[in-house]
Amino acid sequence: MIESVIVGILLILVVLTYITKSSKKEDAVEISTEPTFEEQLKTFTSMTVPQLKQHVNENKDKLNEPMGRVPTRKADLVETSLRIWTQEK
Repeated sequence: MIESVIVGILLILVVLTYITKSSKKEDAVEISTEPTFEEQLKTFTSMTVPQLKQHVNENKDKLNEPMGRVPTRKADLVETSLRIWTQEK
């Protein structure tokens, strides 16, 4: 009788340990260090034109194409920044 109680308690502990470890693994998988495209777009859109120009000037060598002049409109700067960002990935 006591042996069956001990076996039952051990079985419950094994099941609880398995459930706890599997839930921790799922939490670890959901954490992503890289921003999504939408998050990066929001970041670039919130930047000012001088900040965007500085970012493009500092990183234009990462593009695999000749750039020419740095864009002056904010929409073009955001687009160029996104192209640079996708090249970095």
